[in-house]
Amino acid sequence: MANEITKITDQNSVDHPLRDAAAQTALTGILDGQSIDSFGDVESALAGKFPRSEQRILGAKSLVPNDAVTSTVNGVTLTVNDDKTVQAVSENTPTGNVWFVLCADVRPYLEVGESYIISGGKGINNEGYAVQLGNDVGVSWRETAQGGAETTFSLSQADFNTGPIVYRIGIKANVLASAINYLFKPMIRLATDIDDTYAQFAMTNKKLTDMMTPVDISNSVTMAEQSHYSFNYTPSISRNGNVCFVEGIITSVDKEEQPMGKSWTTAITGFPKPFKESPIMSPASNPAKNPINININTNGEFIVRGGSVGEAYYYNISYLIK
Repeated sequence: MANEITKITDQNSVDHPLRDAAAQTALTGILDGQSIDSFGDVESALAGKFPRSEQRILGAKSLVPNDAVTSTVNGVTLTVNDDKTVQAVSENTPTGNVWFVLCADVRPYLEVGESYIISGGKGINNEGYAVQLGNDVGVSWRETAQGGAETTFSLSQADFNTGPIVYRIGIKANVLASAINYLFKPMIRLATDIDDTYAQFAMTNKKLTDMMTPVDISNSVTMAEQSHYSFNYTPSISRNGNVCFVEGIITSVDKEEQPMGKSWTTAITGFPKPFKESPIMSPASNPAKNPINININTNGEFIVRGGSVGEAYYYNISYLIK
């Protein structure tokens, strides 16, 4: 279809290419014989031919995930459904305000200066139920407005610099006088997306592309001093989505050779923390020398065992990031 459209716009007047009979014929073929008299007709016909549910596959609509699990907070049971809506139920008035975190930090999903819409709740001041975004260290809380109206917002670089920005459900106990039963449909979407139909989170094409692009982060990492081993240079570190790759050379500098059972930990600043401790790696060494073992713990620290004085060992470790 793209080639057909390109042909039409290349061969006809920019002012109104649909006036041309050839353009009419081509578009009519694309749209299964539907009559085309204006660009509005084209838009309407394409919308019918490619429903929004299919269009969303190409680019996400709900931009921030709901990572919460079903919990009970202050007498309110919050059930996370398969579609990531949240049912809030209590037999009595909540015993206190309920803050139910959906995403602990939205910064990886949103962009500085972009306009977004938050939706899926009611206003919290008089109605008690809201979908909110903000933090208590400088970012004012953005939330769904009274009557369930959507709220448009943006985040500045200063907001991002305050630290994690929380996405949550808020239930205000002091404005609720009885049992509750409310279905939240939390969603953050681009302000340019006029369709307010609820959809659960999916990654945008941009995020998917970023995940497939290796990023060198070596310059953001600082190795702590280590008296037992010498890291000949800062490791080469790159990340590709949620996978981290580390390679480098390490030399044992102790005065005597180390037993394999003894280990030393080297702290590293700015190092991506593994989802779980990486497998132990045994770099190749001179058969006459003691072997060395290296792995990385969940705090992002190197753990080194063994090795021979003056022997250099090349290592190459990959692992999943938290």
